[in-house]
Amino acid sequence: MKVVKLIINKIKIEKYSPKDKTIDLEIYFNDGADKEILKTVEINDPDTLAEFIISEIRKTVKQAKGDVVPVTSEDEEKLAEKMSVFFSKVAEKIENIKKAKVAEGYIQLIREINSMQLTL
Repeated sequence: MKVVKLIINKIKIEKYSPKDKTIDLEIYFNDGADKEILKTVEINDPDTLAEFIISEIRKTVKQAKGDVVPVTSEDEEKLAEKMSVFFSKVAEKIENIKKAKVAEGYIQLIREINSMQLTL
């Protein structure tokens, strides 16, 4: 039985929607070949979101390779922690947008979120 080693390379925010309160993520990973998936998520709890993203990537890989293939990743706890810190920073910027009382700088704050990425 072949074990698939999963490496998450980068998580990039493609788009933040203040109206829907969602972010579109591009997630780049390698399971023997470079791949990318898109996910639309809400940032409520950064820790839960990090675990959700990892499990979604695992599920995607398992569906592609066959459900009986074990999928491993290096130091999953550190990976989840880095992702959680990244999502916490995104959530903080979203809170700054919600607290903004004037329109000045509003678009710039959204652009800042849209340019955020985590390289692992």
